[in-house]
Amino acid sequence: MNSRQKGREGENIAVDFLLERKYKIVERNFALKTGEIDIIAELDSTLHFIEVKCWNVYERDSLGYAVDSLKIKKIKDTSLFFLHTHSGYDDYNIRYDLIFVSGKTGEVDHIVNAY
Repeated sequence: MNSRQKGREGENIAVDFLLERKYKIVERNFALKTGEIDIIAELDSTLHFIEVKCWNVYERDSLGYAVDSLKIKKIKDTSLFFLHTHSGYDDYNIRYDLIFVSGKTGEVDHIVNAY
């Protein structure tokens, strides 16, 4: 399985995890030339912009390497564009979450308001 397939599998696991916890999936893979958001979900008047990482080798402690300041800036810039073009979320709280899916076990670690 290549890295793109592994990423898609991790995102599917993350979506299932969120749905089990009553999140509503608003959009997946919202992309602009400047960045992409893996999952946009809502729960209790809060809009969550979620980055998903699925790794076989690295553990959760290594997330800082994958979600550096440039990646965070791209996610935030992309989320601002989403909010600008989707006015129905004007009164929502905003969170930037990170979901780590272990490629070995499928275990999910959801870090709410990660950055």
